[in-house]
Amino acid sequence: MRFEALKNYFANIVLLVVRSVYGLILPHMIILSYGSAVNGAASVATQIVGCIQLVEMGIYSASIVALYEPLARKDRHGTEATMVSIRSFYVKIGWIFSLATMLVALVFPMWSSGEVGYLTMFGLIVTIACANAIRYFASGKYRALLQADNKLYIVFLTESLGYVIQIVLSVICIQNMMPIVAVKASIVVSTACEAIILVLYAHRRFGRFNYKAHPRKDALIRQRDIMIHQVATLIIMNVDIIVISVAFDLSLASVYAVYNMIALLLAGLVDAMTASVTAHFGQRIALGDGAGLQRLYARFEYIYIPACVWLYVCMAVLLLPFVHLYVAGANDADYFNLGLAYLFAISGLLRAFQKPALTVIAAKGDYRQTRAILVVQAAVKIVLSALLLTWGLCGLLVATSIAWAIGIITFRVYASTDMAISGSRNTFARMTVYGLVGFGVMLCVQEFLVPLFQMDSYTNWALCALVVASSIAFVLAIVMGAERLVRALRKRRDMSNG
Repeated sequence: MRFEALKNYFANIVLLVVRSVYGLILPHMIILSYGSAVNGAASVATQIVGCIQLVEMGIYSASIVALYEPLARKDRHGTEATMVSIRSFYVKIGWIFSLATMLVALVFPMWSSGEVGYLTMFGLIVTIACANAIRYFASGKYRALLQADNKLYIVFLTESLGYVIQIVLSVICIQNMMPIVAVKASIVVSTACEAIILVLYAHRRFGRFNYKAHPRKDALIRQRDIMIHQVATLIIMNVDIIVISVAFDLSLASVYAVYNMIALLLAGLVDAMTASVTAHFGQRIALGDGAGLQRLYARFEYIYIPACVWLYVCMAVLLLPFVHLYVAGANDADYFNLGLAYLFAISGLLRAFQKPALTVIAAKGDYRQTRAILVVQAAVKIVLSALLLTWGLCGLLVATSIAWAIGIITFRVYASTDMAISGSRNTFARMTVYGLVGFGVMLCVQEFLVPLFQMDSYTNWALCALVVASSIAFVLAIVMGAERLVRALRKRRDMSNG
């Protein structure tokens, strides 16, 4: 189990490194070569396609949950029947997605700020959507199968290759000043290559499934509840940049996109930690191993909370100096906002804190029981965003942070009361203590360490980042050691009293 989890985690690290290179190189080149407005348009198009993906209706997550049991019991017939159902749904969703994309691509460019042409925005939306259509029609069912089988490292390594292909093709297009739509067309090529690899690997590992076999009728019974989860999460995470493009302008959308690019990279690292154990949670639940689930969750959460604090304290300290270097030479938008950097870090940490409980809830498939929580989060996000829109980008992030904070409490309480994952008070106490320690360390580092470095180059920034990250990790390691000592003393005291 640990070996599989490590393979998944380190393969995800490889993906994050490659994705980071992609995220750092291409937007920077687009800003300098085409301008902030074009970069903002590309970011808006990506978010729009993400919204259209709601037509997926939770099929991917429902497929994974449905596949846990037949795979854990090595039931070939059950696995095949489930795959037949999954394939049928994905084909239907693929056609619905394609139609919805064309309708949105025709209408949305009329509503945007007009800083880029109608055909450019139309082409960006359609091109980016083509990659998703390939996943629906070809590879989506196999991605779900491999994740449920705890072979996520295959998916991650394949995606890493896809990003490499995107980088090479995109750089060639930009250097030759080809249209931005041609630059984004590299996504379609890389996704097609990924699909071929995943299909071939799945056929090699599982053999070919007979898709004319009788489908499993109850395979995707949770999809509507999962869809509610996905809609709410999408509202919380993706709606900001669309609101900015309509209420403000594409240059400000580019500012948000640059900060959000770093936030998404760190969110990907957090998701890698949870993804590496999700299948293990699901398999223990499918086999009825409640004690094993409790032990696994406790061990995971012990490492996870300080790791997330370390990650986002580093972000709070280092984000603005990095942005200063990243957009050097771009004078068509104001990219420097210290409050925005802090709020992105706070929002990211709060999202990370709700992930462990939400991950085990998803592994069990308790989407119906928890969908009301997501609806409340999304409603809070919408209402507060409207009320705080006069605060600009910072107001939108405050609304996001409050929505995540609601999830931290409610999801962990649910996991404790309805899933027998005990220790919710201890979890909240650890989050509070590590959060306060992280805040104190951030102030000290910001005051005493950062001024020692002249961050006028990426080399100096990297040196500063190394010192800052090591210092923060050292302090948090001391706190973790003290925590272990307190636990050992309490255990010894309980044994002596017993």
